Amino acid sequence: MKSYTLTIVILRPPTIVIEEYDDNKFMESDVVTNLAKCVAANGKPPGASVQWGNREEDVDESLLSIAPSREYNGIPITCTVTHEALTQPLTKTFTPKIEYAPGEPQIVTINPDCDANVNTILQLQCIDNERYPANPMYVKI
Repeated sequence: MKSYTLTIVILRPPTIVIEEYDDNKFMESDVVTNLAKCVAANGKPPGASVQWGNREEDVDESLLSIAPSREYNGIPITCTVTHEALTQPLTKTFTPKIEYAPGEPQIVTINPDCDANVNTILQLQCIDNERYPANPMYVKI
């Protein structure tokens, strides 16, 4: 009588979880800081590939470590997980909140073509780093 061995491999797709550090509030710094961790959880067999942006690692979790700067503030960074049980990669986005000192303010005119000789209202606006405009200010000339 012959005996046969049958091996069954059960695949379970992982879930993707992003764990934020420091309540996702960071100050601009030159020091590399852990902002978030991307975790591929509960996949069977283990061995998912986790990737932040274009940095791929064959691990079940990966840290997003950068020097927080204004260039990263509000910019979505995607974590991608691949696994043999998935038909397509899983993705989840993390958007860092990085506080930084204001830049040199600029005063700009909203209606630059107004005639200074006429009783008109000139609209001025203060812009900081071209990202956070204040409410317009109106000046009668």
